[in-house]
Amino acid sequence: MSYKRYFLKPVRILVKSFKRKEVLFILLIDIFYYLCLSAGIVVFLFFVKRLLLNLRSITYILSSGLGSLDINKANEILSSLHSFVYSFIAAFFCLLVFIILVFTILKGYEWSKIVKKRMKFYDYAKLLVLNSVWFFILGIALTIPLFIVKKEIYLMHIYYTFPAIVYLSTFLYMEYAESKSLGKALASPIMEGILEIKRYILPFFLVSLIFLVPFYILKALRLTNKKLHLIIFFFITLIFLGVYKLYFYLIKKSRKAV
Repeated sequence: MSYKRYFLKPVRILVKSFKRKEVLFILLIDIFYYLCLSAGIVVFLFFVKRLLLNLRSITYILSSGLGSLDINKANEILSSLHSFVYSFIAAFFCLLVFIILVFTILKGYEWSKIVKKRMKFYDYAKLLVLNSVWFFILGIALTIPLFIVKKEIYLMHIYYTFPAIVYLSTFLYMEYAESKSLGKALASPIMEGILEIKRYILPFFLVSLIFLVPFYILKALRLTNKKLHLIIFFFITLIFLGVYKLYFYLIKKSRKAV
C-alpha cells in the first residue's frame, strides 16, 4: 500500500465528509434523539418522585418504632413496599423499551439516509431485534469485568470502553443499513471492525481529532459557567459522532471501490 493511498486518501475523505449535506441532517436527528431521551428520563424521574412521596407515610410510621405496629398495619406497609418495587421496575422497563424504540426508529432512519437505502417497516422490526441483541451483548460484556476486577478500578476505567463501543457499533449499523441482514450485521463488528482494524486505525485517529482538539481547547479555557461548558461539550460530541458515522461509511465505500 502506497504512502499516498494510506495517508492522503483518508484525509481527503474526511474533508469530503464535512462538505456532505448529510452531516447537518445527522446532527439534527441526533439532537432530536437526545431530546426524546431526556424527555423519557424526565417522565421516569417524575414518576419515581411520586412513588417516593407515597412512601413518606410509611417512613414516618417506621421511624416511630416497629413495636407499636399491629399485624394489619404491618401487612399494609409490606403491601405498599411491594407496590413501590413493582411500580419502579415497571417504570424502568417502560423507559428501557421507550429508549430502544426511539433509538431504533431515529438511528435506523439516520443510517438509511447515510447509505442511501430505504428502510421499510419490516426492516425497522428486524432492527429492533438487532438492537435488543446488541444491547444484551454489550450489557454482558460490561458486566463480566465486575466479577474480575475491583469495583473501584472498574468504575475508574469504564469510560474507556466508550470509543470501542462507538467503533464496533458503527460497523454493526452500517452493515445492517446496507444488507438488512441480522447475521451479517452481528458478524460485522468482528469481521470488519476487529479483523480489518489495521485499515481503520488511521481514519479513527483522524476523525477523533475533531473531538479531541476542541475538547482540550475547551478544557484549557476553564469556563466558569458549567452549563455553557456542558452545552459546548455536548455539541462537540454531536458534531464528532455525525462526521464520524458519515466518514467511516465513505471509508468503507472507498475500500469496496478499489
